[in-house]
Amino acid sequence: MAVQSANRATVRGVTRADERAAARVLTEAFMQDPIWESTGPRWRWHRRLVLAALYRAELRIARWRSAIRLGAFQDGRLDAVILVYPDGERGFPWWAWLPRGAACLLAGPVAVTRSIRVVSELNRRHPTEPHAHFWMLGSRPGAIGAGYALMRAAAARTDALDKDGYLEATSTEMAEVKELLGWRVRDRVRLRTGKQVTTMWRDRRAPR
Repeated sequence: MAVQSANRATVRGVTRADERAAARVLTEAFMQDPIWESTGPRWRWHRRLVLAALYRAELRIARWRSAIRLGAFQDGRLDAVILVYPDGERGFPWWAWLPRGAACLLAGPVAVTRSIRVVSELNRRHPTEPHAHFWMLGSRPGAIGAGYALMRAAAARTDALDKDGYLEATSTEMAEVKELLGWRVRDRVRLRTGKQVTTMWRDRRAPR
């Protein structure tokens, strides 16, 4: 079901036909992500190539695992994407690395090794109690309010499933935005790269 948000963007599920556009949105959104800048390829063209392959894989994994995949559309254009796993405490199955293989090959051994270290550090702190993992949110530059609309829509979905929420904010600015949406800081993780990740938690709310 499509929902009209306050900024007139239409929020609906991301279909298989939307995946190419969704991968482009996520690629642009994470090109300057603090974690990717310190772990990914140095050259922008190389980083863009790797991210495009990675997010195509992430969208497929989310589809195969029946994750919540929502997009914010404005005049038919996809402006933002969110991926949420309702069974976040289970983590990713071993086979999730298979579709990510092309991105790993493109990134090269140095970038892959750095990324695995970051993932391992965060996995050690991942909560084991049942929760929905707000895995990924990316917005097209200039798409004001699209990410906010998706966070609210996804939270409504997880509330209906009676699930608390967990996420990892890769910048202090994003953590502050999430706090305005009712999330609270769980931990601040200083990675080996020198970057900080803020883990956050949201208690589920009873449907009205």
